[in-house]
Amino acid sequence: MADDLNFAGQLESWMNALENKVKLSGEQKARINTAGAGVLYETLRQATPYNPRIKTNKHMRDALMFSPGKNVDNLPNGDTDVGWDKDHAYIARIMNDGKKKMSVKEQAQLHFKDRAVEKARPLVQEAQAKAYVRMMNGGGGGDSSAKSKASAD
Repeated sequence: MADDLNFAGQLESWMNALENKVKLSGEQKARINTAGAGVLYETLRQATPYNPRIKTNKHMRDALMFSPGKNVDNLPNGDTDVGWDKDHAYIARIMNDGKKKMSVKEQAQLHFKDRAVEKARPLVQEAQAKAYVRMMNGGGGGDSSAKSKASAD
């Protein structure tokens, strides 16, 4: 019985030590997530269909944005949301998911967001891992070039 208590105590201390090593502050999470968001932002920007005839309104590529370290409600919690502004998000959803009557060009561009996210997934994970390693090794962490590409609200 004493061995069980000793083992439980050792397991508990190991869990506490592990938790202290991987527990990140909101600022650290923001730096890591911003590095990944910058990669996803660029991939989505390149994959977003472009129509050069649109001259009156802001184009969907220009409406793509993210705020480093802030969620969609602009609250600083370490998350970084990547997406379109409220005026273009529904158009992006329709272009991605499709509609009832579609031209051949529209059909070719179907699921552009889904394909871009899938393509960016390993690149995002790599960027986040590099930012984490830099931060744990005493470096600044994060991707300064991604911060310059972020749109301000």
